[in-house]
Amino acid sequence: MNQPSKKHLFSYSWLWNLLATYIFFMHRLFYKSIVVVGKEHIPAKGPVIFAPNHQNALMDPLAVLFANRMQTVFLARADIFRKPLLRKIFTWMKILPVYRIRDGKENLQNNEQSFDLAIEVLEHGQSIGIFPEAAHSDKRSLLPLKKGVPRVAFLAEEKNNFGLGLQIVPVGIYYSRYYNMGGVLHVRFGEPIKVDQFQKDYVENSQKAHLKLRDAIAEGIKPLAIDISKKGWYEIYESLLSLLTRRLAKKIGKGRRMREREFEAQKHIIASLDKLLENNPQALDVIKKKL
Repeated sequence: MNQPSKKHLFSYSWLWNLLATYIFFMHRLFYKSIVVVGKEHIPAKGPVIFAPNHQNALMDPLAVLFANRMQTVFLARADIFRKPLLRKIFTWMKILPVYRIRDGKENLQNNEQSFDLAIEVLEHGQSIGIFPEAAHSDKRSLLPLKKGVPRVAFLAEEKNNFGLGLQIVPVGIYYSRYYNMGGVLHVRFGEPIKVDQFQKDYVENSQKAHLKLRDAIAEGIKPLAIDISKKGWYEIYESLLSLLTRRLAKKIGKGRRMREREFEAQKHIIASLDKLLENNPQALDVIKKKL
């Protein structure tokens, strides 16, 4: 990657901002309502990794960018970079490729360049975005988290003797509709995780530290996203959410926006169904037949 493109990644770009303004305008028109919660959790200064759940392909980074209004550099799957022209365009848009096994084992070594650039962005006090699930799913369920975020985070801190001050902000993204206009988009930022608090764990056993940080990120994302974890009952959960959410939302948290109450209602319904499935699965069978 040539130097101008590299420098562009960690410096403010007026052209990027101009294009983003137009895209954000169209993005806002696409949704009936956009709810942004927890912006106060985004550190005012210093390097940040945003770690969102991934349910809607390229709309997810747009959601994070719209909500934080920072020129965040995102790491994305490498297959969208196959054509040289697209590679130049995506690099200009502050997107870096990440190669997976399915892209060929011989290409995995190319991740070193992307990670080095991401670390350099962080060293300049900027932000990057990495999807810790490493894949997207059009279902309201969290996939198992991979170790991509911990890997970049520890590489950056180790290079800087754990003096970088890097923080990871968990992000929850929720869509009432995935494909059609007029839906509701929720973007929720959680409390930041300071990477240097895992320094002792990393020095003692780096692999265990990676797992520990990964689990901390998962615990940070779960309350911010809608997560139907009982895969065999997914359609039943979805049907009950569509029937009960509005009704329950009207009864809770009066004085707050209805969109926020609906999110809280869905979390409550899922938790109640999980408990019912654990304690009395026959009751859920009865509900299934009625549905």
